[in-house]
Amino acid sequence: MPNTITENQKNLAQKTAFFEVLPAELLTIADRTSGQFSNPYGMGMILTIVVANEAGTFSATPELQTLDGYGNAITWWTAAAAITANGTYQYLVYPVAITNSAFTETVTFPLPSNWRLFLDYTGTPANDKADTKAMAAYV
Repeated sequence: MPNTITENQKNLAQKTAFFEVLPAELLTIADRTSGQFSNPYGMGMILTIVVANEAGTFSATPELQTLDGYGNAITWWTAAAAITANGTYQYLVYPVAITNSAFTETVTFPLPSNWRLFLDYTGTPANDKADTKAMAAYV
């Protein structure tokens, strides 16, 4: 019997596969805003932000936003702490409270059907910079 993938297995793989939210950018010295994403599953996601080669007093605070009917950004979540050092930071956004020390932060809130990531940069561009990128996976 040949190996086959059921529709449920395809859906599960699509839900858990990481996709690019912000492409890698060298020497980030300004705010970064992702494109708008559609959440076809209506549950949550794991958001991963990677920071490398940090210099100076680089600081970026992740925010999740949605757009209103007029194209205005509405921030519905801001990380409790800014990212200020090299590392991999993972945030769990899910409608049910889950305690897991593997995550930088857990957000008990359903992921909106349309969302985007905003990295709010703080620093002096001449001195404070880092390489940044972000990925996500629906859960």
